[in-house]
Amino acid sequence: MSEWIEIGSVVKLQIQRERLSVARIDGGVGKRYDPSGLLGVDQLGLTPQGVIGRHLTIPGDPDSGGWMMDVHSKIHPDGSAFTPGRALSIGFTSHYQAMAERFGEAPLGVAGENIIVACDRMLTIGDLGGGLRLETAGYSSADTTIPAGEVFLDQPKPAAPCVPFSRFMRQARSRVAGLEISHADDSADEVAPDRDFLRKGMRGFVMRLDDLNTGTASAGPNDATTDVHIIELGASLWARAR
Repeated sequence: MSEWIEIGSVVKLQIQRERLSVARIDGGVGKRYDPSGLLGVDQLGLTPQGVIGRHLTIPGDPDSGGWMMDVHSKIHPDGSAFTPGRALSIGFTSHYQAMAERFGEAPLGVAGENIIVACDRMLTIGDLGGGLRLETAGYSSADTTIPAGEVFLDQPKPAAPCVPFSRFMRQARSRVAGLEISHADDSADEVAPDRDFLRKGMRGFVMRLDDLNTGTASAGPNDATTDVHIIELGASLWARAR
């Protein structure tokens, strides 16, 4: 097995409050991509049921702010977005730079990843396929104690770019270029070159959470406090090559 390599630190955390691929407002056929359902958060919780996130309304107070479920959670009221292999997604700043170079702009996190990590190189499944190791924060309140440590994430896979997101990015390119062109009806064949560019991890990597593994610095596997692993800005991410 290859060695662990530090990739970088977490610079953005967010959840998807609702699906980002939604009905078109003009009544047209097909879906449109709408990133307004994204919500940046101060803390992300990884659980076997999926991702949760929250703002700390009172800095330094672990009990402030309520937890909100990501739409991909197994227990989200919507339910339609749950896919075991898509419970968590991770993206990289280097990939956003590459997208911005191709499309003219790519706001950090617009692709919907839960965790964005600062990185100065492009990453493929070959770099990450041996698994990920993510630093977790401690948490203590009157009812719960969760020690700091790390969590292991197995079998990351490249996120498949959808046609609506590909249209969205093509629209950004035209807008930046000052072209009044609508890409709402672009066919799958028309978006294919840009969609291919977004494959192989360019749009991030997804993974399951129902088989979370904790590191030796975390609480033991029989301790109920390991049901939630808290990620904060600045947390370090390591990876092992496949």
